[in-house]
Amino acid sequence: MTNPKNRTFFIFMAFALAVGILIGSLTAVSDGFPKDSPLANQYVSPLFSGNTLLEIFRNTFLSASGILAVIFCTGFFAVGQPFSLAMLIYRGFGIGFSTAFTYMAFGKSGFYITMLFIVPKILATSVIIMLAVRESVRLSNIIYGYIFRETVQENMGKYIRLYCVKFIILVLLVLITASADCGINYLFG
Repeated sequence: MTNPKNRTFFIFMAFALAVGILIGSLTAVSDGFPKDSPLANQYVSPLFSGNTLLEIFRNTFLSASGILAVIFCTGFFAVGQPFSLAMLIYRGFGIGFSTAFTYMAFGKSGFYITMLFIVPKILATSVIIMLAVRESVRLSNIIYGYIFRETVQENMGKYIRLYCVKFIILVLLVLITASADCGINYLFG
């Protein structure tokens, strides 16, 4: 059975992602915001991912792994928790922005494009990023306890090594996700 604290934190992370999606969607429909900004669209939509399979792979991989890199770094700070969660909101922003822009560009057929090209990628990367945030917050909490509460953490080096291994696995999952995104674009694009 799952720990109620873990379930509550997962719901909180999903809420943060949903807030980002809402903000991104509202931003996409507003005038004056650059639609082709990689910081905004995060290469979620096939409209922005690139023209070749190599560009699609590169953009999908770098976008998600860049977010993972920031989350990885925030885990080493005692007060890194809000910054890790902010990255979830940022990813949600990219999802909402790209999805809304896809609907605006393609109308009703944007639904099929979203379901085929965007949803598989965002589901996979969102879960990966949520796992990264969970691990980052855990390490940040341990470091916070060590610094401010003088809680002695046995085997801190072992925990940091485990933290690094988990992030290597998450980057490998992003690599698989980027490859799958290329496959979907190749087969149906």
